Amino acid sequence: MGVSSPKDAYLILYNLACCGGWAFVLFLALPSVLTSLATFSLAEIGDALSGVYGLPGLGDGPSLATVLLYVQSAALLEIVHAALGLVRSPIAVTFMQVMSRIVAMFAITHSPASGVQFGAGLM
Repeated sequence: MGVSSPKDAYLILYNLACCGGWAFVLFLALPSVLTSLATFSLAEIGDALSGVYGLPGLGDGPSLATVLLYVQSAALLEIVHAALGLVRSPIAVTFMQVMSRIVAMFAITHSPASGVQFGAGLM
């Protein structure tokens, strides 16, 4: 089974890039969450989840919040894909779904008060 068209090749590459981005987000966040899980303390798990947006990146790299914004913003292309007919998704539904995630992510990463809430780390 091979790639049947340039459209399919593009969508596969797009999805692989998104998967790689989300894997990097997990790579940055997982040590903090696993450290708190080792103690089996619900309070520490809550602290780890609420502090996940303040985690530093690798070396001098961007913070987790910055990486997360870039990875989530790649979803804007899903709206373009629906508009161009590359995927069989309704444009309006795709637009609302993607924009709600981006607005929530932007609000959490740019508001110190919301970024430290337990539920913010679950998003």
